[in-house]
Amino acid sequence: MSTFHPNCTLPHSIVNFVSAPNSRGTLNLLWSSLSVIILCVWTVHHLNVPVQILPGSTSQMYGLKFQRVIGKTKWMLLMVLAPELLLGKALVDLLSALHSEKDMKDLADQDGAKWTITHAYFANMGGFYLHLRDTAIQTTGVEGEANRSYLSTGTQEGPILKDSFGKKLGTPSTRHGRQTWCLDNINQRLANTAMDSLMEREPSLRLRSRQRNLMALQGNFWVLDAAQLRLAREFGVLEHLPQISEHDLEDQNKGDALVKALAVAQSLWLIVQLLVRFAKHLPSSQLELMAAAFAGCSSFTYVLFWFKPKDVGQPRHFRATRYPTAEEVLAIAMEGPTTFFHYREDRYPRISFLIGSVTGAIIFGFPHLFAWNFAFPTTIERLIWRIAAVLAVVLPVVGLVVDLIFSFFYKRKARHAMMPGHFQRKFLSIISKIIWTFSLSYFLVRIYMMVEVFRSLFYLPPRVFRTTWSSSIPHNG
Repeated sequence: MSTFHPNCTLPHSIVNFVSAPNSRGTLNLLWSSLSVIILCVWTVHHLNVPVQILPGSTSQMYGLKFQRVIGKTKWMLLMVLAPELLLGKALVDLLSALHSEKDMKDLADQDGAKWTITHAYFANMGGFYLHLRDTAIQTTGVEGEANRSYLSTGTQEGPILKDSFGKKLGTPSTRHGRQTWCLDNINQRLANTAMDSLMEREPSLRLRSRQRNLMALQGNFWVLDAAQLRLAREFGVLEHLPQISEHDLEDQNKGDALVKALAVAQSLWLIVQLLVRFAKHLPSSQLELMAAAFAGCSSFTYVLFWFKPKDVGQPRHFRATRYPTAEEVLAIAMEGPTTFFHYREDRYPRISFLIGSVTGAIIFGFPHLFAWNFAFPTTIERLIWRIAAVLAVVLPVVGLVVDLIFSFFYKRKARHAMMPGHFQRKFLSIISKIIWTFSLSYFLVRIYMMVEVFRSLFYLPPRVFRTTWSSSIPHNG
């Protein structure tokens, strides 16, 4: 592998100012681009309130912290592979929170409680714990206190509920401490009764989600989202909505402003540099374009998550006034979220998630088209890049249209449509195969681009290494 070592002349005597060299190296390109990507994918996540575990030792406490860092790292890797999915989730989360803010207005006014979009976000993140056992509440202190541990005296009784696939409700490992959630004998009996009633109803596409919502209501406390919280208040299971100000919720927001500022500043610097190089007719690298794509997709996601708390580690606790009936338990479970990405299909069908994801895919894919005439290691690689760049923008749009057609006829099938059964089944099978083909093709396109941007770093033309005045702007890399 050939290597070039630039040799810059040093001043012969003491001078007042020395300007930076007018060239950059391969590592400068690499680190400046990777810093944008890493900062964007690390800071953009707004994860749910984690499951509460009580560490019993210092080692367990650090183990728990490490486990949560690993969990966030997994989400970061998903963002690297598919940033458009997070934008789709951000859109659905925003629509759900806006709907909850409107739905809760009358109840909030009646209870004299504040309910904003931030409250709705906090509820949907699993931030409100409704305790049903007096003994659990008496061991911890006042309602609404966020930093105490709620211990349970519930005991396991009767069969543990399972969903249609025979799966029990997943619980976190206890190697880092003791869980605060456990089965409650009264709630378990109510959930079993509600499960029997659910299974007697007409089968639903959301049956498994409702089953798992019921399984989560067997415990000594309930973690309710905004829609479930409203229903519990209407039933009288709790006397009033949580009396928590928006300022108190903001105090629990652990989003690191400095890291966010660094991400924004580094992204802006990269965009300015690309624009300046374009104006001066200087080529850039494919990796810089991909970093700009990440910056653009993350920026839109930031906007959608603007009012959502970030990195909240502790929930807010409050007590119920009574145990619910089995019918109320079933109603609350049916109002709960689906088991995928925490969005409700009854109010915001998957089309909202798909539209957000397709928009993110276009935002991410479009910058790669600017590398149409860039230098590549071989001619065939440039041809494949051009095809991949077009497919990265076109495939998500076509896939959305095909998925809408599939959903339309699938719902018709569920409602005994007029189309002949055999023809409809064959048609749905073809559409399903087309969707999977598009998904696989899009995955291969994304993998090729990620590999090619790093391979092309070793075959860049000399003019790529010339710098502009934008290099003098403070940045990382």
